[in-house]
Amino acid sequence: MMGAGRYLKTKKPSIQLVAVEPELRHRIQGLKNMQEAIVPKIYRREIIDRIIAVSTEEAYEWALRLTRVEGIFAGQSSGGQPCAQHTSLLGRLKEGFS
Repeated sequence: MMGAGRYLKTKKPSIQLVAVEPELRHRIQGLKNMQEAIVPKIYRREIIDRIIAVSTEEAYEWALRLTRVEGIFAGQSSGGQPCAQHTSLLGRLKEGFS
């Protein structure tokens, strides 16, 4: 996200970078919560416009949905992305897309 995000922001500053991050004390392999992880040197919080937190249970549920509905075999970290998209869309619907 850091490399591609920084590049995209130079090309189109209005682009919104949304990160998916697991809750504290999560059990999702492959994802990091930056509050409890060793922060990589390339990490630049200032380029991220929004962070959506997902729980271990939600990520697992969405990974199962990917398999059952789409036929995509994916792990919990991959389930975090559609979970975050769903959460974001529901929030926007409640706000009336303002």
